Amino acid sequence: MTNFALSEQTYLMRPGYIMLHRDKHMVYGVLGSGVFVGLYDSRNHYSGCCSFQLPRSQNTRDTARYGEQALRWLINRMQHEGSESGDLRAHVIGGGVQADNAFGEKNIHVAMEVLHELDVAVESTDTGGHMGRKYVYNTATGESMIMKVHEIRSRDWFPYN
Repeated sequence: MTNFALSEQTYLMRPGYIMLHRDKHMVYGVLGSGVFVGLYDSRNHYSGCCSFQLPRSQNTRDTARYGEQALRWLINRMQHEGSESGDLRAHVIGGGVQADNAFGEKNIHVAMEVLHELDVAVESTDTGGHMGRKYVYNTATGESMIMKVHEIRSRDWFPYN
């Protein structure tokens, strides 16, 4: 069982960021229509993760705000570090449907599509619906804790609000 207490080794995963680290960190964040993907290497016992807001880039400016670009870069980097696709286990969180957009469903779709294309197994999902999510992800074990919320407030981004 993982101790999910936030300590000095915590990292707020903002949308558009990618993290790859071999030391234990507790990564946490808040999601509406955005998606978080944690990739745990079951052989090397470390994780990489990304959080994105939009499914695909419509121009040549590829950034980590876009799921397709972020996931492809993260998986490529983990393979460069010695991971193999067969050892990666994906945890996909988020993609809530907001009243004014359909980005949540599109973000989920692109995450699942890229993971399938690159032969990465999806170990767990907590996606879709009409609620936001707060999550904590343990990079040393690939375990996560998720809390669904009806409303995302500015104070949910503490200490970065």
